[in-house]
Amino acid sequence: NFFAHRCNASMYLQAGAPLVWLIDPRKHTATIFRQDEGPVTIGEDGVLDGEEVLPGFTLPLAKLLA
Repeated sequence: NFFAHRCNASMYLQAGAPLVWLIDPRKHTATIFRQDEGPVTIGEDGVLDGEEVLPGFTLPLAKLLA
C-alpha cells in the first residue's frame, strides 16, 4: 500500500539517498522525496528531474505512465 511505500522512501532517505521518487500509477502522480525537505507531489503533467543525482536526466511523468 501507499503508506508502506512512503515509509520505505523515508528509510531510503535515512540511509543517505538524496532523492526518492514514489510513482502512483493509479492516481497518475509521483511524490518526490528529498533530504531535509517535505515531499512534493506532481501530476501527470509534471516532469521527474534527476537533479544532482542524475544530472541532465528528465522524464515527463505522462511518458512513464503511458
